[in-house]
Amino acid sequence: MKELTLSFLKNEAAIFVKDLSITPISDLYGITDGKAVGTYVEQAFNKYLQKKYLYTPGSAASGIDFPELYYVRLNSYNLKFVVGLQP
Repeated sequence: MKELTLSFLKNEAAIFVKDLSITPISDLYGITDGKAVGTYVEQAFNKYLQKKYLYTPGSAASGIDFPELYYVRLNSYNLKFVVGLQP
């Protein structure tokens, strides 16, 4: 497996969200809490990455989602998902 780099992270995020946007997620039907949706998607993205790359997932408590990228670049790369609700 490869080490996760910022370049790989950006590429994989684009692939992941494209695939996710056409995938029905029955666990989220009827959920209107944006935080719950964001948590679900962030966990799914981490599982997706862990199948392909070597890295240690961060934690919400630390505020750093990708510790290796943080320490290498001294920047914090965090996941953010926005939910658009339609009436």
